[in-house]
Amino acid sequence: MSTKVVSRDELFNSEPSGDELPYEEGVHDDFDIVQVEQQEEANNKGAEDNGNDPEEYAFPLFSFGAGEEATKEDKPLMKVSLKVEEEELVQERPKSYYYQHLSEECKDALSSSALTYDDIFTEKNMRPYQGWKKFRGKVIDVADYNRIIDANKKMEIKNKKRRPGKKQRIAKALGSKRVKEREEKDKELKKQRKKMFHKRGGKKNKKKASTSAIPSKPKFRTE
Repeated sequence: MSTKVVSRDELFNSEPSGDELPYEEGVHDDFDIVQVEQQEEANNKGAEDNGNDPEEYAFPLFSFGAGEEATKEDKPLMKVSLKVEEEELVQERPKSYYYQHLSEECKDALSSSALTYDDIFTEKNMRPYQGWKKFRGKVIDVADYNRIIDANKKMEIKNKKRRPGKKQRIAKALGSKRVKEREEKDKELKKQRKKMFHKRGGKKNKKKASTSAIPSKPKFRTE
């Protein structure tokens, strides 16, 4: 392409020429002519018709009357709605789930069995009753109670580790000896019972085959 040098005076003083520029110099091939305003207006119009809701749209569902006059008149289209009214579920638990409502009888029973602040301090200042000491004053002395438990535990440990005396050792050995004698005696009795009621095998104890079972005459002629 050829270059042309132009001064500022020529640019400001020059009048626009009526000749149109060629296509190559006027508009480049990389750009397209697009009508933006018309497209935006069409989109806005479609959104207004639909009411910005995909479940509602205009549709000529019903006729507006018969005749040429009715067809010539520009009447708005009927709007069809596909929405289904759903019942709102109130997911609330009853107050009885959070709060307990007691009857008057139950309240009276609780108040009679419960201890108040005044009851505790009056019992604190009272002396132990001679007939029932454990029901007034200190019921359990923790130090004495723990002392008894520790003494019992020490006694158990001592009894486990202690070697038995002479009499205990003799009695233990004698007891185990008598247990073995009883077991051996039971075995001997079982053997004797078995010998008495058990028949040994041999020729004497075998059953003799009966001769009457053998037929004297043959059943068939071929025999």
